[in-house]
Amino acid sequence: MPSKKVFAYGGCFGPTTIEEVDKWHCRAFVASGLGSMCGLGMRDQNSICIANELTGKQAELVCDPVILYGYKKEERVKRGLCESLIW
Repeated sequence: MPSKKVFAYGGCFGPTTIEEVDKWHCRAFVASGLGSMCGLGMRDQNSICIANELTGKQAELVCDPVILYGYKKEERVKRGLCESLIW
């Protein structure tokens, strides 16, 4: 479904630096993609700095989406698996 308002949540460049983005001639490509977003939420300070430099937009620090997931089902499976391995 097309939308006029698209946001990036939990973006991350990992250990990539802005110098590497330039080295691989990706600045325009990445800037275009991020620049088309209405808002940017990044997982770490490095990614915020890169996004800010490439877009001129202020990216926000957000919680890593993996941490937001509850894992209740997985915890039950893990406990059951551990118990079956012990006995």
